[in-house]
Amino acid sequence: MNRIRVLPSDLIDQIAAGEVVERPASVVKELVENSLDAGARRIDVLVERGGVVSIRVVDDGCGMSADEARLALVRHATSKIASVDDLGRIRTLGFRGEALPSIAAVSRLTLTTRLPEADAATRIRTEGSEIVEVGPAGAAPGTQIEIRELFFNTPARRKFLKSEAAEAAAIGETMLRLALANPGVHFRLVQGERVALDLPPHATALERARAALPRTSLFVAEGAEAGIFVQALLTPPEESGATSRGLYVLVNGRGVRDRALSHAVTMGFGELIPRGRYPQGVLRVEVPLGDVDVNVHPQKSEVRFARPADVQSAVRHVLLHRVANAPWVPSRSPVEARQAPAAAVVPSSPGCYDRLPASARPAPAADAPGAGPPPEGVRGYFAQLEVIGQLHGTYVVCQAPDELVLIDQHAAHERIAFERLRGAFAASRSQSQGLLPPLVLELVPEEVDIAREHGELLLRFGFDLAPFGERSLALRGAPRLLGGADPEPLLRDVLAELSATGQSRAVEERDEHVLATMACHSVVRAGDALSLEEMRALLRELDGTDRRANCPHGRPVLLRMPLSELERRFGRA
Repeated sequence: MNRIRVLPSDLIDQIAAGEVVERPASVVKELVENSLDAGARRIDVLVERGGVVSIRVVDDGCGMSADEARLALVRHATSKIASVDDLGRIRTLGFRGEALPSIAAVSRLTLTTRLPEADAATRIRTEGSEIVEVGPAGAAPGTQIEIRELFFNTPARRKFLKSEAAEAAAIGETMLRLALANPGVHFRLVQGERVALDLPPHATALERARAALPRTSLFVAEGAEAGIFVQALLTPPEESGATSRGLYVLVNGRGVRDRALSHAVTMGFGELIPRGRYPQGVLRVEVPLGDVDVNVHPQKSEVRFARPADVQSAVRHVLLHRVANAPWVPSRSPVEARQAPAAAVVPSSPGCYDRLPASARPAPAADAPGAGPPPEGVRGYFAQLEVIGQLHGTYVVCQAPDELVLIDQHAAHERIAFERLRGAFAASRSQSQGLLPPLVLELVPEEVDIAREHGELLLRFGFDLAPFGERSLALRGAPRLLGGADPEPLLRDVLAELSATGQSRAVEERDEHVLATMACHSVVRAGDALSLEEMRALLRELDGTDRRANCPHGRPVLLRMPLSELERRFGRA
């Protein structure tokens, strides 16, 4: 057994870098946050090949002296805190003094910085934490940091990076989040030869959100409760997303991941947003500095609240109050208003957007024996059912000789559409139907990069896309088999699905998730009235599908109740 010993300093630096520097986007985040802490009013980020080859961050902040520049490359050297007490009232984005030395430990770094009153700048060049050059240089006041060959000395880390397009998308997402948090700063991101983001200063957070996000129909909800200020800049329910990635959560100006706050936003909409859909936009929360701990995650992407329940309640209540008076909430009579909460308005056509793995699929209720698939070996089972009618515009009510059958019309139609799409995709028959004129879509940088990375795959799905400016794409054709679906939200949800699953699942599983998303957009919803013949046609088509017990997202298609069970419950047996 090896004896305990102190690790060499270069190995310590690389271990520390592994906690802070996960990928190129981590480098961009740390460097830009340093620029913001330095009072920069303009920040330019120039990236080559997803940040693997080079990242350059240029700011017009306060700059550093030669001595400060040297200290900035020493671990735990910082100007932002001085004592333990300071950890309880952190106002800056950075504070540990780890980012720059950690980045230097796994890259070739050049730091050029100048104070406004200095005659010349100072330039320091390092390779893997070792300083190889120090001297004067010509540069404008502020700081420039160039990172080349990230992870050149840690090849095991480098091989775990994703594709260049995926890394570029992550950088774009990082810059967008920082820009939303700092509306008064000019942000510019250049990826290769392409200007991916260019946001001049804005007077308000709402102006910045409208300029930065592709959907400008944002409504504002803001208020304070228990000393907590909440501002939500959100899209209407019909523009909800397939994932929660489109909700940017900011706590005291810091972009964070917080499922509880995201859930509080969803709860604030009541039942206006169907289960499995997510609000989109920006949530800004301001809490007293002593009530939030930002020193709980190596990359400072999570925080811990002293009063988490109060923060979540403040978000929920501010949204509930605003949503109750939103223009898209259906008007109700005074009697209805007194009988139901203002935000609990059931949408007319909620979809089945659940992303349920097989292990989480809803099980038949214990008191509903017989719920599940049709009996084995019965050909034409669904076509033989006698349609009685429609329940709540959602379920097709049928009877068989010895049982009652309820069919979820949306789940059933989605199963049918999914099978049709999957067959066409497997046979490479997912033709695109031309759109005249093409539909021009303004997208966020991540969506543009995902679309470019998966261009050939999207064409196989039926989306014919062409570049149209820096942040826009022209949709020249949509899937022919989904002629009734609105192509814009369909494409956005497909891009979100590819972003969420494209790198984490096998190709076949990724494709099926995308096909399920497409199927969901093209079918009848809960709340859609169906004629008797339409219900019968739905049943006939069900007989031609495989695995008919569940929709592709895992929800049951039908529930069967034996006549004997009904008789038992009515005391007849």
